[in-house]
Amino acid sequence: MSNEDDAAEAVRKIICALCDVDPEIALTAPVLRQTIFYVWEGGEANKWRSDRPYSAAARQIRRIGIDRRILRYDHAIPLATIRRRLCEVRQSHDDTKAVLKRYVRPAILVKDEDELLSKRFRSTMPPGVQPDDAMARYREVGISFEPEDARLLSSLEISN
Repeated sequence: MSNEDDAAEAVRKIICALCDVDPEIALTAPVLRQTIFYVWEGGEANKWRSDRPYSAAARQIRRIGIDRRILRYDHAIPLATIRRRLCEVRQSHDDTKAVLKRYVRPAILVKDEDELLSKRFRSTMPPGVQPDDAMARYREVGISFEPEDARLLSSLEISN
């Protein structure tokens, strides 16, 4: 098994354990959020990498070196969506890995963008969009990305 396979299997085992206790816990428990972040996404070491997708405003802040504390780490596809999909496929390693690869799309925003996004789509996708449309929430609230960041966010090429 590769590291990616090991990470997917660890997430799968935790989601199975949570669902065995109570499926509602799996949809809300912070432990699953932390597992996805630390095990699948690589935790703090990978959080602010320059090859992550950044909004245009966040990319500018990174370029000029303003205090990083105004940046926020966001999941383009809300964790609530990811959790539901993981619960649905938890019996299959390959399906769990596929869900993680398809739906876990981190993006870096500035604090004001994160607050704007949270007002309308903190844990939901806009109505009528595909559940894996990583740009949907950002389009709806007017958060822009430079072309390369938008391409990366919309692709399945984000490395963990």
